[in-house]
Amino acid sequence: NVLYGAFSACSALNYIRLGKNITYLPEKAFLKCIGIEYIYYTQNLESIGDYAFAYCTTLKSFYQYSEDGDYDNEKIIKYIGDGAFYCCYKLEYFYFDNGFEHLGAEAFYKCFSLKWATLPQDIIRIERGTFAYCKSLEISSLPVCLEYIGEYAFYGCESIKSLNTGLNLQSIGAYSFAHCVLLESIEFPDTLERVDMSAFSYCEKLKDLYFSDSVLYFCYDIFYSPFDTDITIHAPTYSTAYYYAIDNGYNFVSTGIAKRGKALGVIWKIDSDLKLSLTPNSDFIPDISAYTDVPWYVYTDKITSLNIGEGVETIGTNVFARMVNLRSVSLPSTLKR
Repeated sequence: NVLYGAFSACSALNYIRLGKNITYLPEKAFLKCIGIEYIYYTQNLESIGDYAFAYCTTLKSFYQYSEDGDYDNEKIIKYIGDGAFYCCYKLEYFYFDNGFEHLGAEAFYKCFSLKWATLPQDIIRIERGTFAYCKSLEISSLPVCLEYIGEYAFYGCESIKSLNTGLNLQSIGAYSFAHCVLLESIEFPDTLERVDMSAFSYCEKLKDLYFSDSVLYFCYDIFYSPFDTDITIHAPTYSTAYYYAIDNGYNFVSTGIAKRGKALGVIWKIDSDLKLSLTPNSDFIPDISAYTDVPWYVYTDKITSLNIGEGVETIGTNVFARMVNLRSVSLPSTLKR
């Protein structure tokens, strides 16, 4: 076993060859070994602890080798802890395999020379600051199973030009792509629900973003920049993205008519049977001046059923006016007026 901080601050150490019996490197095992350039490990290594190689500022390569010439594909690194390669300025490549389970926060923070990281397709989360300030990183796609991108995850990745975010992404954290100055296009799946504060701030070349009606939450300044960025949002009319574009003065291009969204204090959805379901975010649905002001307006004369979730106490004037084909209504027990 190699224990906590076993070789930390061994500044003259230049080369590491890990034996086949080492399966785990603990926290800070080689912290601040500023002379290390090469690390060789066997297929038996499964876990790298928090800050195990942090501040190994001259580390260039992290290679797998086999003592007997045979490789077992079932044996792979499955866990990389927080800050494992923090400030490894000269590290250029890192290879992941499918079956990988956890990539820690700030794992490759300020790895300025990191050009390529083969992210496994089954990874679900990229945590806070994982690739922040990886100025040379040139990835063009994220794992298909990815659901969550944490805050500052790709902050300052100045070489990313276009990005496909997979098929299952649900949430993009604050500042996650801020200062990606060459980013021109990014694709989102229909599963995306949330985009947080300044997620794309200072992305000078980003002009067009395409959203479906799945997005229910936008922070007010996701594109903050002192530059004239002239952003155009492409999304369904009456979707949450539509209202975000209109309210914040961005260009808008319609890609259809929304069947779900967030407005008037509710999350609303029209299903295939023309049933309108409302999930409240507050205890009242406000008055509107005309029935055309509701986001489900284009479906108003077609809606056959209405279901209002628990929590609503007050329904304002004109909210459900002109629903001429409405046949059934389910009201919450919390409703007072």
